[in-house]
Amino acid sequence: MKKFSSSESLRDQISKANTPSEIENEITSRLETYEKPNRDTGLIGKELIGKILATSTFNENIISIDSISNSIKELSLTKISPEDIIEILEASSLVVRNSNGTWTVFQ
Repeated sequence: MKKFSSSESLRDQISKANTPSEIENEITSRLETYEKPNRDTGLIGKELIGKILATSTFNENIISIDSISNSIKELSLTKISPEDIIEILEASSLVVRNSNGTWTVFQ
């Protein structure tokens, strides 16, 4: 019988024992991808954000993942995703998320 020093380590071991290896591998893979820095935000300046917003904003200052994706393609950007742009905009308080999968841009 194993002994655990804390309830947290006991809980982790029970969870691990009850999780199929396929699911554990998938979760581990996704976490590694999520945690891996995949961009250099230093390359994304105010001017580039402005260009992306200018080409992806439609009526009433609304943007979406699709409109940002189209803008990224139009500007031939390859090292950033629409999700990265949204993350930067949200962190900068430049947008607010709407309930329908769009964001309103504050200008």
